[in-house]
Amino acid sequence: MYGQQRVVMGPQLTPFTKQVLMVLAGLYVAQLLLENWIGIPMLRTFAWWSIDSPTFGPWQPLTAFLINNPSEPIWVVVQWVVLAFFIPPAEMALGRRGLFEALTWAAIGGIGVTLALNTLGAVGGPTPYLGMSAVLEALIVVFGLSRPNAQILIFFVLPIRAAWVAWGSGLLTFLYFLSSRDIVSSVSLFAWGATVAYMYRGRLNPQFFGRGGRGARKPSSSRRFDVIDGGRDDDGPIYH
Repeated sequence: MYGQQRVVMGPQLTPFTKQVLMVLAGLYVAQLLLENWIGIPMLRTFAWWSIDSPTFGPWQPLTAFLINNPSEPIWVVVQWVVLAFFIPPAEMALGRRGLFEALTWAAIGGIGVTLALNTLGAVGGPTPYLGMSAVLEALIVVFGLSRPNAQILIFFVLPIRAAWVAWGSGLLTFLYFLSSRDIVSSVSLFAWGATVAYMYRGRLNPQFFGRGGRGARKPSSSRRFDVIDGGRDDDGPIYH
């Protein structure tokens, strides 16, 4: 058990996080130009439609993660902000390699199970999957299970344990999956489950948390973490 950590979530724009956000912003601008100005049907071609839809293509389960709704730029920006909040602590917990491994597990679980269910007719519907919601689920799991006793201030006011956020996001996704049976909820739910499986794959190892990759840091049992927006010392974000 780790000592309780108080974490004020704030975006720590590490070089890797900046690269990710720049790539995503560039892709979205290109999508808007191609879709709205040139008339290329990016959404119909690259979002993940149900397998019984005439617009389904075998490449879509991969390209859908890089496509966003052209009519909802505000929601797209919100996703980028959440990525900026959660990528740095996830990378700190697992290391760059471990983070890529966790996201790979999430992609395999979310895509593989959803494809199987969609083929069987268990999930479907007219709404395609697109965007980074499954990636956000995975990052929340990594953060919540690598620092389970961390105390997050939701809206910078309401304190809640990070583990509760991780498990709570899975519960909400599960309920949404039961009610909608669509591709969107299926990808998110099974990406969440695959990430949980990744995080617990080495549970018998007492030093499991924080060993996901090179450069990962182990949480300290005697320190309380308080992330200060914009602050940085020689080792990265300022904690005290």
